Amino acid sequence: MKYLTVEDYQSSLFSLNTNESDLEKYISLAEQDLEIITSIPNLNNLSDYQLETIKRILIQHTDFIIENYDYIYSIVDDYKTLETSFSIGSKNCISINGVLILKKLYVLLIQTGIVTTRV
Repeated sequence: MKYLTVEDYQSSLFSLNTNESDLEKYISLAEQDLEIITSIPNLNNLSDYQLETIKRILIQHTDFIIENYDYIYSIVDDYKTLETSFSIGSKNCISINGVLILKKLYVLLIQTGIVTTRV
């Protein structure tokens, strides 16, 4: 289901400069993530507040995916060598049903009342 258009994304204050064909892919990934961690049976049943909040979350989550794509979709989540280590995820991220999302976006999503699972 389409919650966010390329035009909506590009006109937002948060949007990153990304070519349009890649942008459609990233928006689609963000929408899939949203569908995994929420239950939205019908967009027509949502309030204006819910729709606007979902749009803001999707814009910021799309940015998160663009900036961290290689890490989010890597099969490796931890790397250590000698005294150096790297882990995917941090105090700012949370994994819900296999979806990595910023905690602040997840808190906003909870406020909409459409989240199916809480951590």
